[in-house]
Amino acid sequence: MIGGDSEGKPIITLKCEPKRAEELRDTFPGYYMNKTHWNSIYLYSNLPTNLIENLIRHSYDLVFEKLTKKVQKEISME
Repeated sequence: MIGGDSEGKPIITLKCEPKRAEELRDTFPGYYMNKTHWNSIYLYSNLPTNLIENLIRHSYDLVFEKLTKKVQKEISME
């Protein structure tokens, strides 16, 4: 999800495994979301690119796993 924090600064909110979310929570709280499963990062931060890419991939994988097999197959074929 792309949105903004309480001051309107752009953030991206990513799904996260609960244990990993807890480890990241102080740095990446999940604005407006259940902080057990979500973390947010500022779009214009100086975080390492590989960290951002890893968080996005982790989020994608968690969401993809919950889709039906039919939808997973449709996405994989694109």
